[in-house]
Amino acid sequence: MSISVDVLDAFNGKLFFKTAWEYNLEDVEKFIDDVVNDMQGHGVQEKWKSAVKEIQDYIINMKPRHPDEAAQSPRYYPNPPQYVYRKEDTETDPPYELDPKTVTNHQVYGMYDFIGFFFSLACAPTDADTENFFAPWLVIYWKWSKLFHVTLEEKKDTKKLSLDWKPLKLPTMLQCTWREVTKGSKEKADAKEIVFHMGASVGGHAHKEKPFAEYGRVSKQKWTQSIVQFRFNLLADLGQPTINGEYRFMEAPLYSLTAEEKKLPEERKEYLKKTKEKEGWDFGNCAETYPFLEIFSNQGQGQTIGVKYGGVAIKPDAMKKVMAKYENYKTPIITPPCENCSYLLDSKYGCGTFNFLPPQVEASSPPPPAPSPSS
Repeated sequence: MSISVDVLDAFNGKLFFKTAWEYNLEDVEKFIDDVVNDMQGHGVQEKWKSAVKEIQDYIINMKPRHPDEAAQSPRYYPNPPQYVYRKEDTETDPPYELDPKTVTNHQVYGMYDFIGFFFSLACAPTDADTENFFAPWLVIYWKWSKLFHVTLEEKKDTKKLSLDWKPLKLPTMLQCTWREVTKGSKEKADAKEIVFHMGASVGGHAHKEKPFAEYGRVSKQKWTQSIVQFRFNLLADLGQPTINGEYRFMEAPLYSLTAEEKKLPEERKEYLKKTKEKEGWDFGNCAETYPFLEIFSNQGQGQTIGVKYGGVAIKPDAMKKVMAKYENYKTPIITPPCENCSYLLDSKYGCGTFNFLPPQVEASSPPPPAPSPSS
């Protein structure tokens, strides 16, 4: 049996989809090492070459330590175990703070994001699209991330080291944003290049009780609140506490009534407002955070000739069936951008939400002319 789509190879043709699908943790670590030792052969972009070894170290050092390792192991492992770099300080509340690492010009703190940075080191093939490259490799991104998760048996063993594994919040969304650039002039197009970046929504940190998603303006525990605040700051205007000069932390379209909703009767408006306050989420919570930062940063003002943007978002829960067997793989269900991400695309970056819609949604309404992206 063959899968329903021919998936293009990644890393300059060095990584086949079926091979990556079948990798165990040892295989993944070896492949990461191969990329570090042969960046040119694996198609690593010039801007990433100085950071590849650091990305490898940040991923491997966060891997759960086994009980037979010495207590003095250099591997990062504060208590309670989480997939988040942080400093411990019992005098603060929460009793630790993020300890982000610099990757190129951005601050990164979590395992899922470091693995996303690794997957984004090389350009996509020039004929890549959602079905033959970006969606299937998002599935591999999640499969590899799960390989770095501690197993239930390992959790039991770590009790010997007095390490208290609490429930961890897993990302609820994965996203890939790409930029297609045609080099050359109007008269002569020389070559096409597609750069992309993968990311995950907030996750990897411990919950006090159950690993439920924490949404709403004031319902999050303090540790989650501080993590989301950090991610909000990544998207904020340079040196300012706002996004696009409009929204502050804990303010977002998902908390706000739309123009049409504001016309409703007062009772209905009050109900909707309370629902949004409870169920909405902040800028920075989404999987688009690092992809938007990397793909839309430093793109210049008003120049759109020969540049196209696109994106795809998938829920890990929707991947369970397609991940069961390689032979049964098919493109998982694609999720459109939330209101917060749509605002960023349309108002902050000017790249158009229509470029990020699932194919069936995109086909139902022709896109307007592409606006100029801003940085």
